[in-house]
Amino acid sequence: MAIRISTVLLLLTVPLTFASDGDLFFDQILDHFDPENDATFRQRYFEDTTYCDSALLRTSALPSTCPIFLYICGEATCAGIPNDYIREYARKFDAIVVTPEHRYYGRSSPFEELTYENLTYLSSRQAINDLAVFRNFYQGVFNAKHKLSDGSENPWITFGVSYSGGLASWFRLKFPHLTLGSLSSSGVAEAVLAYTAFDEQVATSVGEECASLLRNTTQSIEMSLKADSNKTKAMFGATGMIDGDFMYLVADAAATSVQYGYQDTVCDAMNRSKNAGVNLTAALADYCNSFWYRTFGINPLSYSQEKLKLVVPGEYTGSRQWFHSPAPASD
Repeated sequence: MAIRISTVLLLLTVPLTFASDGDLFFDQILDHFDPENDATFRQRYFEDTTYCDSALLRTSALPSTCPIFLYICGEATCAGIPNDYIREYARKFDAIVVTPEHRYYGRSSPFEELTYENLTYLSSRQAINDLAVFRNFYQGVFNAKHKLSDGSENPWITFGVSYSGGLASWFRLKFPHLTLGSLSSSGVAEAVLAYTAFDEQVATSVGEECASLLRNTTQSIEMSLKADSNKTKAMFGATGMIDGDFMYLVADAAATSVQYGYQDTVCDAMNRSKNAGVNLTAALADYCNSFWYRTFGINPLSYSQEKLKLVVPGEYTGSRQWFHSPAPASD
């Protein structure tokens, strides 16, 4: 499956509740491919042992029988273990869920500044090896906690979505002895330049009537930009943004709504506005301000290229890191 860069950044911004209790840290290897480099950094992770603990209390099961689900956080600050399907699986199988934060994101950055030179160690190849180190570290923590022998092994399964789904698959391929299997949801396995098939699928998903309306909306916004660029961008809360970045924002308003199951919401909103005689540019601006920004937690200015210049890592920064990350070599 190919990847469309803009939408991946939204995966962790859709509102969720989280089950994990507090941040945990361990020392991660900075460079897995240079044996002479012994530098490390603090990598954050989360754990939820609720269902395994419960099973051990109510049954005679051995601790080593609890599966450990390695739920991989991707290209954003990791807020914890989400209360979604992963915890339902954990409940069903009396499993532990552990989630490491991706290097360079959130509170797991090796450096205080994200300069080009400091991003040297940011790659999915490094991230896959991070998972192997973390997996072995946590197995050791679990064994010590339950007074098991050093060689005791729980069954491990990796989980990931989109980019982290790709990591889950690659991890299974590279380290088959460390995991029994992998669940890769919409896993990204191939990078495609100028990936127009994504937008073609959006048009198919909404149907011809809504697709035509959205195309007309794009044309309306392009005309509005020519007539009064500043006024048009201000309607979307995007004052000062260059035209290309602004149209990137406009395209994602519809595309991500469809991707995450809100096609009826965006289509109904635009149809109501059209039938009420509202200008299509104003109609999409209203949809963005009243629904899309709030539902997806979006700051419209995050689409500006100026964000890529920010070298100070923070809890909710990620664009610079994401655009730098290369896919793994065929090793």
